[in-house]
Amino acid sequence: MRNPLLKLWLIIGIVSGFAALVFFLLTYLNEKVLCTLECRIKNEVTLILILLSLFGLFVGSTLYYFISERHRKEIIKINKDASATLAFLDADCQKIIQSLIKRNGMATQSEITRETKLNKV
Repeated sequence: MRNPLLKLWLIIGIVSGFAALVFFLLTYLNEKVLCTLECRIKNEVTLILILLSLFGLFVGSTLYYFISERHRKEIIKINKDASATLAFLDADCQKIIQSLIKRNGMATQSEITRETKLNKV
């Protein structure tokens, strides 16, 4: 999923749908099945606690989305800065650094040698 707005709406939809489902199920059980008038007050407190928990889950999911989105933008900026730095290196070093960038900085010497067709030394 490339569209960040679509991901945000998906998170909001899932959490809201789950909250609505839990709310309506608990309301139905409270009204029809579980108790009479005396115990409804206790169940309302439980219901409020559950709704507050679901709200916390919603806020946490939204915050996670925005933090991860900012982190992704920082990584893109770092990659652009690294690409600008490549202009100052000679051709062989550029090949090696580009190979490392493609592999997110994780490559063995033999992988770099194979990809760049440079001498192992």
